[in-house]
Amino acid sequence: MPCGCWRLAVLLLAAAVLWPASPHGPCSKGRPPCGVRMAAGQGLAVSSEQLGAGEAATATQLEYFEESLILATTGGRGRGGRGASGRLGASSFTDVDQLLQLQRGIYYLAAAAKTFPSCQHKYGWAKRPAGDTSLRADCNNFVPSKPRDQKSCSTCVAQSVATAMQMAAAAALEKEVDSWEVNAATLYYCTDGGRSCSTGHDIQQNLHEVIDKAPELVRNSSCLSSKVSKALNDTVNEPNVDSWLPVCQQAQQECAATAKPDAPWLKCTYTSLSTFWEIQRWIRNHGAVVTRITIYDDFNVQINKKARNISGEEWATYRFNRTAKPLYGHAAVIVGYDNDNFTWTLLNSWGSGNDSTNTRTSGVTADGLFKVQMGLAGVGTPDQTYGVSCAPLPGSTADPHGVRQFYGYKSQLPVEFINPAKDKLDLSVPCFKYTLRRNDTVASVVDTFDLSMEEFVLKQLTTQRQGSLTATTGGVWGYENVTYKLGDTTDVEVLDKMLTVADDVFMRKNRAPYQPYIRCWHYDAAGVALSTTCTSQTGASTCLQYGAGTVGCALYYANIAVPETLTGASNNTVVVCNVTHPYFADPRDSQPRALKQLNAFARDAEYMDYCNQEKVLECLKTRARRVGCNGNKYVTYIWKTPVYETGPVEGSYCFENGTALDSWGPLNGGDLETPVIIKSMNPDVIDAFLNLKYLQAVSIYAHFHSVGRAS
Repeated sequence: MPCGCWRLAVLLLAAAVLWPASPHGPCSKGRPPCGVRMAAGQGLAVSSEQLGAGEAATATQLEYFEESLILATTGGRGRGGRGASGRLGASSFTDVDQLLQLQRGIYYLAAAAKTFPSCQHKYGWAKRPAGDTSLRADCNNFVPSKPRDQKSCSTCVAQSVATAMQMAAAAALEKEVDSWEVNAATLYYCTDGGRSCSTGHDIQQNLHEVIDKAPELVRNSSCLSSKVSKALNDTVNEPNVDSWLPVCQQAQQECAATAKPDAPWLKCTYTSLSTFWEIQRWIRNHGAVVTRITIYDDFNVQINKKARNISGEEWATYRFNRTAKPLYGHAAVIVGYDNDNFTWTLLNSWGSGNDSTNTRTSGVTADGLFKVQMGLAGVGTPDQTYGVSCAPLPGSTADPHGVRQFYGYKSQLPVEFINPAKDKLDLSVPCFKYTLRRNDTVASVVDTFDLSMEEFVLKQLTTQRQGSLTATTGGVWGYENVTYKLGDTTDVEVLDKMLTVADDVFMRKNRAPYQPYIRCWHYDAAGVALSTTCTSQTGASTCLQYGAGTVGCALYYANIAVPETLTGASNNTVVVCNVTHPYFADPRDSQPRALKQLNAFARDAEYMDYCNQEKVLECLKTRARRVGCNGNKYVTYIWKTPVYETGPVEGSYCFENGTALDSWGPLNGGDLETPVIIKSMNPDVIDAFLNLKYLQAVSIYAHFHSVGRAS
């Protein structure tokens, strides 16, 4: 990792909050980075300067997070914790985007589960029940049953990345996580650089080298021969291998059929996560987040040999110890959290304490999990924390028809009409209602429907207020009074901008019942306590007229109260608008909207009576599309004249599907060729096909003609 000078302020904060940073020193060309501390069996190269800066950044993020959580849960009035420090106010917001980002985080913290353990821990499962592989809003259902073990080599980054990929793929498909194992050795030894057992790696660099440059390295061990698999997983001989090139080349040959550069086994992406609420959201939707962690000399003391046979979620949390010294950088995956107790749950790559072959006497638990206090050890450091998402390509065995990919790897939640008598006949209606189920949270509903949290919250408020000219205060989706402590911020220009921005967001956008204002407290020359109030009209200078006598300020505003869940409430429904793929329990409600996307008929009225078209079997005589229905009035046929590059072609080129969940056919003239990946067709057309319940698993084929290829 490159040497670099960190900002003095960050280093000073690190010294004040956590541990003394070493002085900067020069880097010699051709030598390892200055101050790098490495230890066998870890593998994240981290300099002493970077350790200090990372720790400081994480501690600062904890302050921001705690303040956001207080605003989300109590409106800024405190909840018996360490008390408000004004961290958020000290950072201020001087434009609308900054405030909206802050609001988004506050909404998600209020709307999501406050604790997110593994489902095994939450429900006391000795083993995950067969078939229970759903993406849940209350616990992580994709924690592998057996932790990885890097033994004595510095492969922690690759082990963590492989685990994150495995969990992300299982979450995307809602399948059993253990069946999506990703080989970690190829992610480490087969990347550029000729790495050895003791080299180590950087998180971002490993993600870039694998996902961006060599996605074919993301492979399941099942494609490897027993000889190659043994060579890649021989932990005894691993430290003695001089060159991994022959093994990597053989692995590439053996897995070429299932993992190619342009058609990898899993298509993955990654993104840097800079806030705790973003980390938590990613875990809920994708299973895991890769992070650096600083290992201190008391790690094996706090997680001692007694922990070997105990679950990490039952073992005591690793907490701050003023006398502890940092030893080395490490990497692990965050798989859970507890906002009530401010802890992260991490999955390590040091194996299981129940494994008799594991030579570690301490630092391990029975399931490889352990908890760490938020803000410690660099967990969640903004520039060393990454979310990974993975899924098989459409057309692969796991997603043969591209259905999962087309729906964005989201579960289909059944919506209902708000006004059934009217909305059933109105194909352009944009909004529907959804009734929350058990274990649903507001955050999970927003993410599953792929909605904007801010727009969703505002829609619930306006729906509740329909028919009333007065603002609702208190209760679900009502307004609550918020106190935003400003810390040491006393700059008039900054406070003026904050008042203007607050007006834009809370008054104009959120339609709050009163104007945001700032109140400051002072002591005058005689020592008498006073307070002053100002708005965007009066200007912030009114609040600061006592100059040095000002001891503190706070911004007051009305915000929309967002619940975590509505299950059990008298009204447990929400309104969802602009849903890309509305799904109804009765497919006859979905099909007219799907057919409209197909432009199947000339007049809107025909969409609602489309099954009367079943006797019109003239697709060879006209370019219009026709549909056919069965006795239950479900669509089972669609005829469509293909459009070629040179224009429509008459003849036997109709799409036809005569049975439910069957492929397109039969075809005349033996024109069936290679299947076309679903994304190659017009998205609106595919959307329509996939919304038809009886046609959701169709394969889309290309039809070739001497004049060109079907579009």
